[in-house]
Amino acid sequence: MHVLAVHRIHRVGGDDDAEVPVGRFEARAQDAGRGVDAGEDHRVDPEPAAQDELEVGVAERAESLLAVDDDVARVVELGNPFDTAIAAAHLVFGGVLDSLPGLQVCLPHAGGALPYLVGRLRHGQRVRPEARQRARRPFTAYLRRFTYDTISHSPEALRYLVDLVGADRVMLGSDFCFDMGYARPRDIVTRQLRLSAADRARILGGNAARLLRLR
Repeated sequence: MHVLAVHRIHRVGGDDDAEVPVGRFEARAQDAGRGVDAGEDHRVDPEPAAQDELEVGVAERAESLLAVDDDVARVVELGNPFDTAIAAAHLVFGGVLDSLPGLQVCLPHAGGALPYLVGRLRHGQRVRPEARQRARRPFTAYLRRFTYDTISHSPEALRYLVDLVGADRVMLGSDFCFDMGYARPRDIVTRQLRLSAADRARILGGNAARLLRLR
């Protein structure tokens, strides 16, 4: 894990877009010790001169970027996974991951829609000049810059994710205490996926320990 520093953090969505001073984020990071929940503050402009001030990982949790409708069920079933993809794309196309090469970001919802939009994002980067303005590499080169939780509710989808990014970039998630979480979080890994013992151990705990610098 390396360094996270931000010049300003934008809250995106609604009519109250605002800039949040970097001091707020630094305080949260220092209190957390090993990581912070980015919440709505996912779109960041890094300040290179400050990159060595903090060592921290970020858990991305976008809020209401995609206006599905007023139906709460549609928000959690559709809105949250698409919001995760939008937030991750901002980090790539906004140049944040290039400016902060040691930044570690954990994406919830097994990456949301992101793993399944890889081809479209990669093609868009090839044919649309604005998609190449800040990201220095092909979109697929950034996939392993993220860590992904296991909350897919589909062993087939989770298998695809593991094949796409590698078992060393996937870690156990529960979404406790929400109704969209797992009642038995380990089961999808231990009973529904065919994994080597080493990959299973990575997903069940090894990757989280590495990300949080517990070992």
